[in-house]
Amino acid sequence: MYTSTKDLSSTQVCDATRVSYRQLDYWLNNGVIPAYHVQLPSGRGSGHHRRWSPDVLAPLTVLHYVTAAFPMPLDTTILADIYIKWSRGVLHLTDDVAITWTVPT
Repeated sequence: MYTSTKDLSSTQVCDATRVSYRQLDYWLNNGVIPAYHVQLPSGRGSGHHRRWSPDVLAPLTVLHYVTAAFPMPLDTTILADIYIKWSRGVLHLTDDVAITWTVPT
């Protein structure tokens, strides 16, 4: 579990990455975002605030722009690979097909 004195609220993460809360929640619940990047409260349901590692900002920003560039939804396994490998700037889907992006600084 992530713990830090510099953690971020979901609102701060959404504002910084341009990802909607609904999308952020979907990606977390479907394994795109590794659970170790978020501190989940002991209770479940609405009214419980997640706290996020600042390490999520760059890969989530990449995911936002990659998903916006495609006319159809990408599979969550591809998105999880992009999240994990975001700093490489490329994900090879096949020998002939790759997704590339510019790593934010």
